[in-house]
Amino acid sequence: MQVLLLSRGDAAAKDLLRRALAARYGFGAPALDTLKLTFKGRARVKVARMMTWVPLEASVYFRLPISARWEFSMRPVGLPINAAVHAFDGERYRKKHGDRVEVLDTPALYNAMRDQVWASTLMMLSPMAEPEVEVKREGERTLTATRLDSGTSVKLFLNDDYTLEHLEFPTVDPETAESKLYRLNFNRQQIEVDGIAMPSMITMLWNDEPQYELIPLAAEINATLSDAKFQIAD
Repeated sequence: MQVLLLSRGDAAAKDLLRRALAARYGFGAPALDTLKLTFKGRARVKVARMMTWVPLEASVYFRLPISARWEFSMRPVGLPINAAVHAFDGERYRKKHGDRVEVLDTPALYNAMRDQVWASTLMMLSPMAEPEVEVKREGERTLTATRLDSGTSVKLFLNDDYTLEHLEFPTVDPETAESKLYRLNFNRQQIEVDGIAMPSMITMLWNDEPQYELIPLAAEINATLSDAKFQIAD
């Protein structure tokens, strides 16, 4: 598999990664520079002092390895649409609600956003084969991917058919500044989205509490994305 030519890790780790890539893509795993995903689903938010699920529409842009932009709108029943844009350009985290843009660039938040963006791209599996990433096999169907520049490690757990079951790593929740376990769960069922194999649903959790349930609707790989896209300046 050509995408594995530059991968780092021992033979057992590379073999498990090869099986995971084949379970997702067959023999045509994509090499990714950029990725845009469009979702529908729901988000767990506080409405009138109570946590509840509300409908969600979202687009996520990635410029690998550590830049991302999230555009989303939520529709609580009986309330105005809540739309926002969050972005991380590899240096600063920005949040836009209405005309107001907030810039957050503390060292702790930088590390958290850098690691969360990179961890999220691993759901596509092929970023684990980049030369700056080392993979290690941990048991029969578990891989650890470590970025050599930051030392960040993410564990990926596979089903018995080698599809991706979930990934997780400890980090800081940027909304609360609390240390938590960041986790993405993946439905075993896979669907084709614009020619790209994807899990039929992705659930994002902090610790064991689900925050988002996302169904992929559209995908685009390797489109040109400007710096302004990730600085909320476009």
